[in-house]
Amino acid sequence: MEKSRRKVYLGLSGGVDSAVSAAILKKQGYDVACVYMKCWDKGSGCTASRDMSDAAKVASFLDLPFQVWDFVNDYKINVLDSFIKSYLNGLTPNPDVLCNSEIKFGSFYKRVKNLDPEALIATGHYARIINLNGNKYLRSGLDANKDQSYFLHLISTSFDILNNCLFPIGEMEKTEVRNYAKSLELPNMSRPDSQGLCFIGDVNMRQFLSNYIGKMKGPAVNLGGELIGEHIGLSFYTIGQRHGFSLSKYHGEPLYVIGKLPQSNTLVLGSRDEAYFDEIQISELLFIENFKKSDLSVRIRNLGKNIPCFVNFDKDVSDVCDVKLKVFEFGIAPGQSAVFYDKDIVVGGGIITKVNSSKIPQTAT
Repeated sequence: MEKSRRKVYLGLSGGVDSAVSAAILKKQGYDVACVYMKCWDKGSGCTASRDMSDAAKVASFLDLPFQVWDFVNDYKINVLDSFIKSYLNGLTPNPDVLCNSEIKFGSFYKRVKNLDPEALIATGHYARIINLNGNKYLRSGLDANKDQSYFLHLISTSFDILNNCLFPIGEMEKTEVRNYAKSLELPNMSRPDSQGLCFIGDVNMRQFLSNYIGKMKGPAVNLGGELIGEHIGLSFYTIGQRHGFSLSKYHGEPLYVIGKLPQSNTLVLGSRDEAYFDEIQISELLFIENFKKSDLSVRIRNLGKNIPCFVNFDKDVSDVCDVKLKVFEFGIAPGQSAVFYDKDIVVGGGIITKVNSSKIPQTAT
């Protein structure tokens, strides 16, 4: 099928990035259908009504068909419920990773393919796809300050998806995207970038979690196990956090969360130096087989630096590996995603389950 006639379903969010993506695809001659994915519609931080309205205005301005597809139930079951469960287990999950894999490249992708097996999907992500030796791989976006490949790593091993999706702004800087929107006078050209949780919006995380998780106070101890304070509930803390707990014993230096012990409902506090780690264990690992080598780089948070590391793949368990960082990194939180890169190609990733420091004796995980 000729590119100029190929159908593309674009996830149109109401933001500038997906709006410019729609304009680019139309200019390239694709048969573009714009879809707003409705996933959330409640709470003071929710911008769904405005998002849908802005998306409709952009589609109308570009003279493109527009539809609203309801994924509220999928989002609740596959993203929100999983998100809350991870917090209840003492982890710090990343909802944007799940949102992309379960909704945009899960429910949305499947629905498109059910409608038209030959159709492509497109989103306004800052990411690229590179063709190497006949295979397509996920690559970092050109704009390092906006790169979203970390959030997309769960599709890095799916050649089916990578062969059927487009990232129209992946080769652009954010300033170029803004200027492109202004040159076309798109209705949302001055809209600020979205903030907060995927599809939910900019919310206070502690308040948001309080709607689903009850507070259960417990002891706060130092690395030696000495009682030095109290916390309101392990779910409300993440590694590297330096506030939100109360101290009963004076310390001359600021204290940070360096570990959580769910079995005893105990929060472990320490100095800033003690919040640096260089050893992590990854589970739920997905990896491109021909990129498996010991010397790679890993990113442990979105827009974080790519940290040189040694990877020890478990020969008996394919979805687990141990990673030794070549430098110490602050505030690595179990539950977050670790994403592996070979230069700027995403080669795999998984969930951080344990963190250790070779500098200090370990009493917390």
